[in-house]
Amino acid sequence: YLVMGVDRYGEIKKTDEYIGMGQCDAIYLLVLDSGNKKCSVLQLDRDAMVEMNILGVFGDVVGSEVQQLALAHAYGDGGALSCKNCVDAISKWLKGIPVSGYAALQFDALAILNDDIGGVEVYIEDDWSSVDSSLIKGSSVKLLGEHAFNFVHARQGMPDDNNTSRMRRQRTYLSSFRTEFTEMFKKSSGIVNTMYSDVKPYMCTDMSLGTISNIAAKTIDYSFAGFVNIKGTSKVATHSSGLEFVEFWADEASLNETVINLFCREVR
Repeated sequence: YLVMGVDRYGEIKKTDEYIGMGQCDAIYLLVLDSGNKKCSVLQLDRDAMVEMNILGVFGDVVGSEVQQLALAHAYGDGGALSCKNCVDAISKWLKGIPVSGYAALQFDALAILNDDIGGVEVYIEDDWSSVDSSLIKGSSVKLLGEHAFNFVHARQGMPDDNNTSRMRRQRTYLSSFRTEFTEMFKKSSGIVNTMYSDVKPYMCTDMSLGTISNIAAKTIDYSFAGFVNIKGTSKVATHSSGLEFVEFWADEASLNETVINLFCREVR
């Protein structure tokens, strides 16, 4: 199941322009192994260079290009077309594995989900004074509202402003989020209904509330096998416009190993 964080504020709004509809900066695949009753989270680098479809003025596929994975969402209508473009790019990159469902969440959704479970406690490892004065290095803080958003999203002005560091910070946050959510869910599974209703205006998904509730229950019931990352090399490239950007090129051996370990089962 694909979960994306889209760099746009406000409610989900579709357009007819089919380009520039927000990049997906946080990209995760929740993998449920029903046979072994375990779940894993594959964290994908937004800078990963993958082949994706390019859409024309009528939303039809007019070609393909190798670009940063984050841009796959920008090619679309900001809704289902953008999400499908991400699904197609990721599925193709991961050797054709199917994606059973998706949910794209805009900026506003993070603080809402965070506060619905009463906040998330994390340890502050870096100097955050230039971004959020409430996040003091060396302290444990229960993140609420915009402070949770700052923790998982900010990187400009940070001592280490690359996406790899932000991904590591997101793993820290999600680990704590899962702990808090588990406790809340055990008290009342209705928390899923509340969260779904609260973020619905800021979310594009092809999954029903029933499906999401079922997935949530499995993540609690199954053992958590941890986060998985594909190894690779990052380099700075220069666009024709003169702007510099980061390219992450996956190591083919690591990519293959990840696909086999997460999505394949030996047939005896």
